[in-house]
Amino acid sequence: MSDLAAISAKLDDVLQRLDAPAQRFLSVAEAAKYTSLSSDSIRHAIASGALQACRPVRGRLVIDRKAIDAWIQGSAGRTLRRGRGK
Repeated sequence: MSDLAAISAKLDDVLQRLDAPAQRFLSVAEAAKYTSLSSDSIRHAIASGALQACRPVRGRLVIDRKAIDAWIQGSAGRTLRRGRGK
């Protein structure tokens, strides 16, 4: 019965997030979670210029969700590497 309660709690959490308005600007950690990438990958994309971020206050980077979506959509047509040494 405890498994059922845990599943019910998670489902309630997901439903609450779906009802909430989408946050426009994300932190690096939130962007990493949103894209299922690591924070280092997000920081690397920002450093290389592939993804644009803003620094509204000292010590805090924020990324526009629309920029993240465009970045992901822009990589949709690229061919993937075949692997190391191939």
